[in-house]
Amino acid sequence: MNEEQVFNPSPIKMAELIKWDLAQAGVQVNVRSVTRTFLIEQLRNNAEDYDLILTGWLAGNLDPDGFMRPILSCGTKNEITNLSNWCDDRFDQIMDKAIATNHLYERSKAYNQAQELILDELPIIPLANVKRLLVANGKVLGVEMTPFGSINFATLHFTAKEKK
Repeated sequence: MNEEQVFNPSPIKMAELIKWDLAQAGVQVNVRSVTRTFLIEQLRNNAEDYDLILTGWLAGNLDPDGFMRPILSCGTKNEITNLSNWCDDRFDQIMDKAIATNHLYERSKAYNQAQELILDELPIIPLANVKRLLVANGKVLGVEMTPFGSINFATLHFTAKEKK
């Protein structure tokens, strides 16, 4: 896709670099720049005509379920989030098991199994990850980011105003 994003400010340049790398392995690639609107229309009409797509995904929070399920579950096949159109019932079963448990260790174990399946099947190849940064004025104290990427306002307070 030709839309610049925080995780990929130069998608065309990245696509050309990938094309060059694949050419070194004997794989011919044609780079075509398209919009998200074009992709949505192709998915609606079951007219996808790509073997490989360069796009990105930013989850709303740091929960693995909120990241992996929208882009890889059978329930999202042929939707704009699952551009690989990958569907594997084993993946869905693992994800369902993970979300159903209250035990952190069991949930973590299930997500590791899901990642192992993704590595075996390779419906996606993650290329980059964006670090979440939180910048605050030095007068604001107690600034904390929650695991879900939001600010914990309960801990915020300000330094005393300096007298002149």
